[in-house]
Amino acid sequence: MTARERTFSFWGGYLRKWLWPQAGWKRVLQHVWNRTRRLKDTPHAIAAGFTAGVVVSFTPLIGLHVLLACLLAWVLRGNIIAALLGTLAGNPVTFPAIWTLIYQIGARMSGTQATAEFNAQTVPTVDVLFEEPNWNLVDVIATMVLGSVPVCLSLAILIYPTARWSVGVYQHKRQQQRERRRTRKKL
Repeated sequence: MTARERTFSFWGGYLRKWLWPQAGWKRVLQHVWNRTRRLKDTPHAIAAGFTAGVVVSFTPLIGLHVLLACLLAWVLRGNIIAALLGTLAGNPVTFPAIWTLIYQIGARMSGTQATAEFNAQTVPTVDVLFEEPNWNLVDVIATMVLGSVPVCLSLAILIYPTARWSVGVYQHKRQQQRERRRTRKKL
């Protein structure tokens, strides 16, 4: 095996583990949610922060997700760490589906016809976006921003109460366990 093959094998394995964790995505998502629930803050703060992170991940503003999530969490008096964990909803695996969804919704809301249905073979590369004048990137992003508004509002309405309830139940059970341990030690 040549040095080039070893390097490619190393980076290929690293990329594979990054895109598909060895334990699987289900285990990774469970771990993130458990870490979020265990944060030491009020149920409102944790739920608001987590919701802010997830909601911001459903916008096309990819370079600003972390900054916007922290800012939104701060405005809502949410937990910043929960917001950072919430931004993990947007990742290289989920972005194509998110962008397709918000683009299609934005195109319907603006009354324009979507340029094409999503097809993995027709997704333009970065080179094509800059070489072909047919693609107006500003219009595409504006359509995606428009489509992200109802999606983000729907997500906020669904995620915040669910997260607040779940964190509240978890913290209540944890407090009961601590009290039981204290009473056992006293006996």
